[in-house]
Amino acid sequence: MANIQALNPHQHSNIRINSDFADALGHNKGAVMVMPSELREVQREYPILFRKHPETGRLFINALLGFTEHENLYLTKNNQWQADYVPMAFRKGPFLIGFKSEDKKKTPIISIDMDDPRVDEKGKECLFVDGKEQSDYLQTVNDILYQMHENNATLIAMINTFNELNLIEPLTLNINLHNGEEVNFSGAYTIAEEKLLALTSSELEKLNSQGFLSAAYYISGSLNNVNKLIKFKQAQAS
Repeated sequence: MANIQALNPHQHSNIRINSDFADALGHNKGAVMVMPSELREVQREYPILFRKHPETGRLFINALLGFTEHENLYLTKNNQWQADYVPMAFRKGPFLIGFKSEDKKKTPIISIDMDDPRVDEKGKECLFVDGKEQSDYLQTVNDILYQMHENNATLIAMINTFNELNLIEPLTLNINLHNGEEVNFSGAYTIAEEKLLALTSSELEKLNSQGFLSAAYYISGSLNNVNKLIKFKQAQAS
């Protein structure tokens, strides 16, 4: 059960954060959510796909990290991250956007999950300097949370447009590893490249005018990075 608290210097001045990567810190995930503003960086190193929320059925965007729920192939046994770019959802740490219950305007505020394992008195990252000023680390987290919050509306609009143009299709991966192991992956979606290439000029203009054309190509082309996952998987098995 999460213990969410609105962050303030009086209550949390001595809190420290472990910003390392490790299974025990919650990084043992087979996928992580990504936002539209980071697709350009993500597509260089990760396969990007769509998943459906199990309760709402809404689509959201993930970077694929492994072929099972808790398999993160980008995280080595020595807890080193095997990519230059780490998605914002991991870099934000144990923080999230919250709202004051009495605030009718729903002004976003930064909150912290005090039960998150990254909240660690021995962590290297402090939150406040001299008990009141935000540290460089916390300012960076603030920027990340702001970007993610601002991206929500863009994400919904982008997926709606992709659906209107019938660009999203189911994705299934069947992979045979060198050691004879067979990997079967399903339950995700991608951009259909052949449908993207077949769009009319007016449909392409619609995508481009909304800023989603490059995103469609980023997502479609990123599936080449599945080969990177296979190499990581085979290196672990050898």
